[in-house]
This record gives sequence, structure tokens and C-alpha cells, in this order.
Amino acid sequence: TTMNNLNIQLLGWPGSKGKDDKLHRHVALLVFNPVDERGDLVHVRGTPGTFEAVCLEGYDPLTSNNLLYRKHICQVSKPQKEVRNICLYTPVNNRENGWNCQNFVGDMLNRLVDHGVITTADKDAAIDHMTDFILQGVDQDRC
Repeated sequence: TTMNNLNIQLLGWPGSKGKDDKLHRHVALLVFNPVDERGDLVHVRGTPGTFEAVCLEGYDPLTSNNLLYRKHICQVSKPQKEVRNICLYTPVNNRENGWNCQNFVGDMLNRLVDHGVITTADKDAAIDHMTDFILQGVDQDRC
């Protein structure tokens, strides 16, 4: 694995099934290799209680037809596989009601800090960006 500078990016999509409210906005982390312009997309899929962490390898964000948001978080000098696996092996919380992909992104960011991949400042900035993106969703009571 080459030690190219990897970009860690935050990606966001509208909620599925036409529910673009704050609760349903979908977010993921992309461990992006700027050389081949592809990356490993790590997120949870499923429904509350049955979420599972998945990784789409070789993901090109430009192929998504409904990607709403893409934000560069930071650049790191670590092997792509290592960073991807730190994200992918973040525990999924299916016990807690209300836990979702947004919490998973926060948990992945915390794990990246714990493993010395990103700084606390990077994490805080990413959470701010994610919060901004989520708050752009419609209020549920307006649906």
C-alpha cells in the first residue's frame, strides 16, 4: 500500500423514500485516494436495530446521482486500507433507539482520533459540517 496522502471526506445524501428531514439525511465517510479519484465509502445501511457497517471499495462519488454534500475534512499520511478498516470496524449500536448513520459517522471520527489518524480539531470540524448538513434537512413536522 502506498503512503499517498489520503483525503478523508464527509458525504451526505437526502433521506431515502422521499423523507428528506433531519432525521433521515444519510451521511458517510469517504477515505479518498486523490491519485485515482476513488475511495472507500464507509457507512451503515439497514434500519434501526439491524444496521450493519459496510464499505464500498473503489467508490467514485461522481457516480452518485443524488449526492448532496461533499466536504473535505483532512489529509492524512496513512495506508488507505488501515484507515478504511479503522472506520469499518467501528462498533454499530443496534441497542440504542434513535442511533443512526449520523451517530456512526461521529463514532468513526472518534475512532480515527483514538488511532491517531486525525486530530480532535479535524473531528470537531467534521462534526460541525455534518450538523450543518443535517440541519439543512426539512423539519419533520413540516412534512
